[in-house]
Amino acid sequence: MLFKPLLGNQLSGSIGGITASHNRGGTYFRNRSTPVQPNSIQQQIVKAVFGALSTRWSQTLTALQRNAWDVYAENTPVLNAIGESITLTGLNMYIRGNTPRVQASLSIVDDGPTTFGLPSVSPVTIDTLVPGSNEYNLNFTPADAWANQDDAFMFSFSSRPKKPTILFFKGPFRLTATILGNSSVPPTSPDTQSATFPFNSGDLLYVRVVVADAEARLSQSQIVSALAA
Repeated sequence: MLFKPLLGNQLSGSIGGITASHNRGGTYFRNRSTPVQPNSIQQQIVKAVFGALSTRWSQTLTALQRNAWDVYAENTPVLNAIGESITLTGLNMYIRGNTPRVQASLSIVDDGPTTFGLPSVSPVTIDTLVPGSNEYNLNFTPADAWANQDDAFMFSFSSRPKKPTILFFKGPFRLTATILGNSSVPPTSPDTQSATFPFNSGDLLYVRVVVADAEARLSQSQIVSALAA
């Protein structure tokens, strides 16, 4: 379990039969639940991606490339599940930056980033959820740096439909769409996307969005939601 016993009240994780988590209202506790299918096909696919990238790290990347990822990781803290700043290893950063690229069938970036920090992205929203067609609009800012850079991308991942009483959701998500940045003609907003899972009127849809630049630097996630009308 992750916790800050002296410096705050944020908790996350499980111990015994109790799970601690947090939402916009603060920390809360609930009974720990076991997934119905803890090793789904999609989970196996993601694990396979992790394994392939780990093997590539040790067998394909040069020492200079690995060192570049190590230096980038040391100078680029990220936020963990409870919002604390942590430092990852170079391998972790390499897998983090390239996993969505592999999921989207894009080229892997082996050279470590030379620019420290994570890409910035303006807040996104979703709206105009259309039951039956399962379409929704993803609203983003075309003036953002990623949208005006070649080989940069915005990845969106959608959830299964949820009851409107579900006010906080972390996943799982399934890759839904990839928006390509372009230095000459940036993508336009909104982008109409088809959710991975069908939803009905009254369902709540969650969408997770991350941005990757040409160096495979990956932004922090944004998770947004909207009700199907």
